[in-house]
Amino acid sequence: MTERTKTLLEELAPFALLVLVILFFTLLVGPSFVGLFNLRMVLVQSVVVMIAAAGATMVIVNGGIDLSVGSLLALTTVVVALIDRELLAAGWSAFPAGGLAVITGILVSMLCGLFNGLSIALLRVSPFITTLGTLWIFRGIALWLSGNVTVETGSRDMAWLMEITPVYDWLIVSPGVWFGVLVIGMTFILLTWTAFGRYVYAIGSNEATARLSGIRVERHKVLIYTLAGMMAGIAGVMLFSYQNQGDPTAAFGKELYVIAAVVIGGASLSGGRGTVLGSFVGALFIQFLEQGLIHTRVDDHFQKMIIGAFLILAIALDRYRQSKVDGD
Repeated sequence: MTERTKTLLEELAPFALLVLVILFFTLLVGPSFVGLFNLRMVLVQSVVVMIAAAGATMVIVNGGIDLSVGSLLALTTVVVALIDRELLAAGWSAFPAGGLAVITGILVSMLCGLFNGLSIALLRVSPFITTLGTLWIFRGIALWLSGNVTVETGSRDMAWLMEITPVYDWLIVSPGVWFGVLVIGMTFILLTWTAFGRYVYAIGSNEATARLSGIRVERHKVLIYTLAGMMAGIAGVMLFSYQNQGDPTAAFGKELYVIAAVVIGGASLSGGRGTVLGSFVGALFIQFLEQGLIHTRVDDHFQKMIIGAFLILAIALDRYRQSKVDGD
């Protein structure tokens, strides 16, 4: 088997896994599992992980990790809710109030990503330790801003973004799903067709060689984490639209779903390998798996155990593959 064939099979593996899980639960549950309403619901519920995984793909391909994603999602929902509530109370109309709230929420998340990047690139703190610390810092900020309670806006002006059945039939699926696809597409272009994307892969493959090649490693690390923060912010806006409140306790543990989506999608935690399309498929796989387990009435704690087992299996396979490459 040629190297090109091996690479192609590895890239197709996440798609095959997705098809298998859909077929498996269709046989167990029945045709309703692939019915229009259920498909729409699965897509809507995968949007948050899908968008956040786009940013996490850049981070992991670069050889890093981001454990603060879940806290950024919660912080974004709180910022959006607080600003939207205050502007509506001040007499602003829904569109400008919501627009400013969304922009501010994304900017705050970008600043948090920038903080992660600066800590890693300039202070030389490892990505694991940095983002483990900011996981608690960002969550603490969300709790402080909200006063330890959920923030209600008294409005449902943004709920249309994540409605399971879209307002207009020609959309077919929720507008939030199309936003997610747009983010995936833009990230694909960024990683595949630009010099920046080539640098991301080069740094993840061998940072020392990338540095010797003239790549400004620190600058790119800061940019990567800032972009990942921006995408977490967009995902946070979608989460706010879905739950229609700012919740400082939301998305607890969601970072593991995001990392699982990227790894199941074929990315290597060692860096240098992975695609955003694979992460997209990984996010869909997790949601179809979770939805199938719900339909078959598997308890919630068992659902988490099964998803965790798939994450461990994906990492184990990646380590085995990496050991074979090193052995060659």
